[in-house]
Amino acid sequence: MELTTDRGIPPPTTVTATSSTSNTSEDGSPSHDWMETLGVNENARKKMDEALWINNARTKVNQVRPKREPLIPCTIFKVPEHIRRCDAQAYEPLIVPIGPYHHEPSQKSAIRVHKWRCVRYLLSRHRSPEHARQLLDDCLLELKALDAKIRRCYSEDFPQLKANVVSELMLLDGCFIIHLLLKHAKKEREEGKKRGEVVLEVNEERKEGGQMMAEKEKGEEEQGSGLDEGARGAQSDRKEKGKKFEYIELEERVGLEFERIDLEFEIGEEEEEIEGPFAAGLFTVRLVPYDLLKLENQIPFFIIEKLFEILKTPDDQGIDLPEHALGLFRNIHPQESKSFRTSSMGQIHHLLHLFHSSRVSLEESTQGNASPEATYDWIPSATELAMAGVKFREKREPKSFLDITFKDGKMEIPPLRVYDHMGSLFRNLIAFEQCYFDTMTSVTIYAVFMDCIIDEAKDARLLHLKGILVNRLSTDEAMAGLFNQLCNQICYAADRNYLQNLFAEVNKYYNSKIQKWRAGLMRDYFKNPWTILSVIAAVSLLLLTIEQAVFSGLSYLRPPKGS
Repeated sequence: MELTTDRGIPPPTTVTATSSTSNTSEDGSPSHDWMETLGVNENARKKMDEALWINNARTKVNQVRPKREPLIPCTIFKVPEHIRRCDAQAYEPLIVPIGPYHHEPSQKSAIRVHKWRCVRYLLSRHRSPEHARQLLDDCLLELKALDAKIRRCYSEDFPQLKANVVSELMLLDGCFIIHLLLKHAKKEREEGKKRGEVVLEVNEERKEGGQMMAEKEKGEEEQGSGLDEGARGAQSDRKEKGKKFEYIELEERVGLEFERIDLEFEIGEEEEEIEGPFAAGLFTVRLVPYDLLKLENQIPFFIIEKLFEILKTPDDQGIDLPEHALGLFRNIHPQESKSFRTSSMGQIHHLLHLFHSSRVSLEESTQGNASPEATYDWIPSATELAMAGVKFREKREPKSFLDITFKDGKMEIPPLRVYDHMGSLFRNLIAFEQCYFDTMTSVTIYAVFMDCIIDEAKDARLLHLKGILVNRLSTDEAMAGLFNQLCNQICYAADRNYLQNLFAEVNKYYNSKIQKWRAGLMRDYFKNPWTILSVIAAVSLLLLTIEQAVFSGLSYLRPPKGS
């Protein structure tokens, strides 16, 4: 007797043994060749088809089970295909691939070799081969312990990368970024000394760090003696923790027998200088910060903090990683908001998140928020608004590049420098706002606003002449095309439009007939001094004619006596 379920379908366990990839078609249904060979009847064949088909669906459902905690949202995203399609190159790193999305397994790539040099440099600063080896072990084991947390930060899974590979990848990319930040910190100190000025520290911790560095400069013997006793004591806990991961313990845990391979660590007792592509100028170093601001080209910021905590030396005491990261991006426009403080932003997810928060001021981006009933209202182009009497002015001291105001027919817009990499930067900022739910869409709204007022090259030219746009591109057409393409395939909520009230005021002014008549009068008759003189002459002639007519009428009605 054939066993069946309550639906008349054989249980999955009775058929899985006969199913195989070769006996199943692409849609999940079984091939009938082997059934015909065994002489299976039609009724049994149908039941077998249904059972295998249902099993195939169950397998697919099992494969997509949630792999991350729902309370921990991802923060590093793959750019959605409909957004990427507009300009795929904008999201690709030019020089430095960072993170698993752009991981290159080739060990011979020049940039990968340079990253290993950064690792070696950070280890060599401790001037002890034994201690450097211990630090490297600590880094790798700490990163491997964070593997699950690291993977939860990314929107896409990468099962092809094992935990060891991900740990090594985070080590290379994290050390590369830390080296850049330390190099920037050193540059700031040197520039401060050249100017004869005291470098202002951001907080009390950095001030204490500066005092420590000054004391170490006075004592040359202490500087060359390696780690002092205080530093060794602070790192003893980390050594003890590293010992817990000895291979003997691993052997007991997994029941394997193997011999530890202990390679000699070829690092001397002197700090090494980095030599290679970046030092030799074979790469365009100025493009690297732009690569670090691409959405897919990120690693979690807690990885950078963890590696710096392990690898820092006494000279690094007081270094503020977020502040130096912002210093690395200081020459990238738009400029940092005046009201931004790193202490006020809470958790930093990655470098792009830090940059976005520093440029998007909470005060400007939340003022004038629209009501839930807000609609998608657009405003005319700059030339059309100018025809209606709107005057465009450069805002002299804006709080941020988002600080746009409109009052009494005068629109003030902060100046914006338009350059080659600005389009890529804005696309990644907008993509971050589109993907990450817990962020403001201020850059998206700003791009929508600029797309509204710049329709053609003449609009870009008008704003350029007013000092609002500083054109570093080839033509006005290129500048107009850049803003027209930024918002392709972009969505935003009308009730989160921080410029919604401004849009309403501009449309109200533009639709006023009185304002249009006044603007037409000023444009046609008071455009330049010669037309003004002509108008004055015409009015004077008209008044004289009226005066002559009045006196002629009076003389006719009241002729002089005796005439």
